Formats: sequence, C-alpha cells, structure tokens
Amino acid sequence: MRYLFLGKSGAILLGFPDTTQDANLYPERTTENCRALARALRTLGFALDPAQVAEVERGKVFIPIKERPL
Repeated sequence: MRYLFLGKSGAILLGFPDTTQDANLYPERTTENCRALARALRTLGFALDPAQVAEVERGKVFIPIKERPL
C-alpha cells in the first residue's frame, strides 16, 4: 500500500518527543490502494462500519474514525 504519513504522529515516528491522539494518513488515491487501506485498517483492529469502508474504498478525502483499537 502506498501512503504519506504526516503530522504529529509522523514526527513521533521520527523521534520527536510529543504525543497526540490522532494520525494523518494520505493514501495514494487509486481504487486498488484505497481497497488495500480499508483492509489494512480492519486488520489493525479499527471498527469500520460498511459506510466508512465504502468511503475509504472510493478515496474520500477526510474520514474521521472515532473507534480505535488502542
């Protein structure tokens, strides 16, 4: 899956000592890649309802996901 990971979460992964409660993920918006993203989110434990899966798969720009696995 191709993606760009930005924001505070990206900074933390690079070693900056700060925390947030969100993550910004910018997937390549191709049909195949967006379907892979939906599968990956569900595999990681995100509880996506069918409407959210459809939004991810069609490449919707902003999708808030409130239920997280951690």
